[in-house]
Amino acid sequence: MNKALIHSGLVLAACGLTTTVRAGDQDDFWGRFNLSYQAAFNFSAHFSGVGGYPPPANGASGVYNDGFVGVDSTGNAGGLTTYWGFNNDNQVVGNDVVMHRYQSATVSTGDMDPGVQHGFELSYQQAIGGGQHWTWGVEAALNWMDISFTDSRPLTGALQTTTDAYSLNGSIAPLAPYTGPYDGSGPLLSTTPDSHSVSTQLNAASITGDRNIDADLFGFRVGPYAEFPLGKYFSVALSGGLSLGLIRSDFSYHENVVISGLPTYVHSGSGSDWGALVGGYLRAQGNVRLSDHWSLLGGVEWNDLGTYNQRVGTETAHLDLSTGIYISVGASYRF
Repeated sequence: MNKALIHSGLVLAACGLTTTVRAGDQDDFWGRFNLSYQAAFNFSAHFSGVGGYPPPANGASGVYNDGFVGVDSTGNAGGLTTYWGFNNDNQVVGNDVVMHRYQSATVSTGDMDPGVQHGFELSYQQAIGGGQHWTWGVEAALNWMDISFTDSRPLTGALQTTTDAYSLNGSIAPLAPYTGPYDGSGPLLSTTPDSHSVSTQLNAASITGDRNIDADLFGFRVGPYAEFPLGKYFSVALSGGLSLGLIRSDFSYHENVVISGLPTYVHSGSGSDWGALVGGYLRAQGNVRLSDHWSLLGGVEWNDLGTYNQRVGTETAHLDLSTGIYISVGASYRF
């Protein structure tokens, strides 16, 4: 065989092999950008420290909703004082003046499901290797989610009533409403109650109003993925890894606490806060190829970012982001 022909054939074969390897390398190491809308489900929230009707003077000794027992100019010599008062004549029972202190403790709401939350995500997938029927690589994503919860359910709380009876020590009760003098010149009242009792009435405090938390959740996730072609135009990718979150929240509440016979107590507050979240995710994504570069995508993702709490005044908003389900639809560009 002619040596020149053999030499030419080997050169052509080598060139062809080199071209094939380079083409294969370029195909194996493709990159892809994905832009998608996300709908999030399965978040929940509840609120604690809700409502509450405080006792007069925050429970200071001798202060009641319908009277007081103070310290007169003698320093309450002999366990008696002239500096006392009461509001209604029906508080005089025999030779005692009966006074009442009312208060209602705060309550917690049950979990609520706010429905769908909306956001967007930009992700990048870099192929690294694989085989004839699959590809593996690394993906990273940045996302944003708008989270909003409003709870306006009416609530009730237990009413605690403290009843103390103070002796007039034979003095004639003045007509109500009455406030005795500080200088020790009026009717004397014992400073220690003859009787003391505490009772609780369930659901006697009515709480109306609303509690609202609005948050921007900025997320980042990174992890490996594997993609499997299912025919010429369709593929499925599975992935999982680390999920991080930075949340900025605004929490506010405005409530009216109503107890029969007492003035309405207005309970309100507002504030902003930041928090960091750490968790993980699992994701499945389907891709429909439209051309050499463009595809449509649809995905479902489970994302655990744990819980987040924000406290304002006496109330706390609790967000549970540990079982979030994200549905994604969008487009991707491969290069």
